[in-house]
Amino acid sequence: PPKGEEKNSPPLGGGAGGGAKRKLSFKEQKEYESLEQEIEGLEARKAALVAKLNAGSPDHAQITVWAKEIETIEAELNAKSDRWLELGEFV
Repeated sequence: PPKGEEKNSPPLGGGAGGGAKRKLSFKEQKEYESLEQEIEGLEARKAALVAKLNAGSPDHAQITVWAKEIETIEAELNAKSDRWLELGEFV
């Protein structure tokens, strides 16, 4: 082939994910491991609160507190799960 056409060929190693996969730093590895435990703890706490809500309570204020705590836990779970998935790409 003419020399000009060789420049148009795609680079070796593929496109989007062609780079070498980086490894987690020691700090990131520890964070990854602790996130697993934190997520499990949050899920257990959420399950306990949901069980309390399902059981009902005559105290309307307490139900509101539980519901708000569940919302907070869900937001934390989402953030920690996203970070865990992000770090998991490099494990």
